[in-house]
Amino acid sequence: MAATFYFVIRFLKAVGLGLAAFVPLALAYLAYLLAWAWSEKRIRQEKFQLGGAVRLMLFEALLYLLPYALLFLFVVSGGAPWVIEKRIVVQFNASIALFVLASCLFVYFRSFEIAKALTKAVVLINDVLLEQRIAELCVMGSVKPGKLFRLKTFGYPYAQAYAFSNNDICLTDYVIDNFPITERDAVIAHELGHLQHIRILATKRFAVYAVFVFAFLFLFPLCDVFVADSLVNLLSKFALIYGSYLLLILGNKNMREYEHQADRFAVSTVGGEAFIHAMEKLHEVNLTPRRFNEKEEEYLSHPSLDVRTATALESQNRIDYR
Repeated sequence: MAATFYFVIRFLKAVGLGLAAFVPLALAYLAYLLAWAWSEKRIRQEKFQLGGAVRLMLFEALLYLLPYALLFLFVVSGGAPWVIEKRIVVQFNASIALFVLASCLFVYFRSFEIAKALTKAVVLINDVLLEQRIAELCVMGSVKPGKLFRLKTFGYPYAQAYAFSNNDICLTDYVIDNFPITERDAVIAHELGHLQHIRILATKRFAVYAVFVFAFLFLFPLCDVFVADSLVNLLSKFALIYGSYLLLILGNKNMREYEHQADRFAVSTVGGEAFIHAMEKLHEVNLTPRRFNEKEEEYLSHPSLDVRTATALESQNRIDYR
């Protein structure tokens, strides 16, 4: 009983240490978002709410970074051995790793609901004509339609769309209000292309994340316990870091292929011209470069505009040839 109580106290202390390190970083990130919004306003010479733009970017951060924020919190928690006995250290770090996987499994697949609740920037769209058009596109792609949401941008010119594992789709204000129907259809069709493989994609993403959890919450601290103060310890940690980096690159390469698959589906649905115009407008509004350098093309999760345009033209030519 005493050993269990001691174990729980150590675990709670570890969580407290992680929170103590995480809170100032979260505040610093919010300050960064505010500075970013202010600089965007100066560069674009556009009138939009600074707080609104921060909420918009916070929405994206919660979607994509929340599981990794939790990972950081518990890496700090399990980063140093809290007890001397090796057996207890193994149990301690295993319990942290399992706790993180369980909590982040929930966060990962419910990130949209969490981001929606915390930012209050997402509203359900009740547009019969738009819903009918999406239903038609879903039939063409053999995809079950979900709900359609609008992400408020508070006047900030940001064009984006999101697809989620429950088949919901979210579009920003700018796409809904400023894109012609054909180009808006192209954006929606691209997201529907993701829905064809969304569960496989989500599972692969989480598998990569699970490897990070296992490496940094379980194996990394154990190196300090079993091979402390030795060259083997250093080499083991280097191998874990380098291996995780390679895994991340491989995951991004896999993501780029899914982007191309969604692009090809959009081209087959709305045509290459409408899709290319939509992508060009997205990049123009978001101030994204047309082409990345060689390293960026290899490491980033999304292809550049020029690469996507070439893929779209190739796909359209195949359709025309048939």
